[in-house]
Amino acid sequence: MIREAFADTLRPDDAALPRGDTDGWVAGYGDSYEGAEVARLFAGKTWEQVDLDLLRHPLGGFHQQAFSFLSDEAVGYYAPALMLIALEHGFEADTFHSDAIDIFGADFSADPRSLH
Repeated sequence: MIREAFADTLRPDDAALPRGDTDGWVAGYGDSYEGAEVARLFAGKTWEQVDLDLLRHPLGGFHQQAFSFLSDEAVGYYAPALMLIALEHGFEADTFHSDAIDIFGADFSADPRSLH
């Protein structure tokens, strides 16, 4: 269902991928080393091409915070990839489950009865 729901989503230009210095809670994210690395990681890739293997860090582990360095437009575009990684890879996906929850703004510190 996720693949079908996002099938026609238009990909942002590569220049719109990193979070800019006025776009978010940390000034200069897009100008940082990490922002540049994430922009290179996602450059030219559709959300269908972003999978767990792409997000594996060459030194071990994963690019856990990759999505936090993307612009809001890019996060919206790559959201289905994050959802699929979390759903399809279970324990192997490490913290991508909580990353998905954080990105989509769920507040689980609240009383669960208030989340309806």
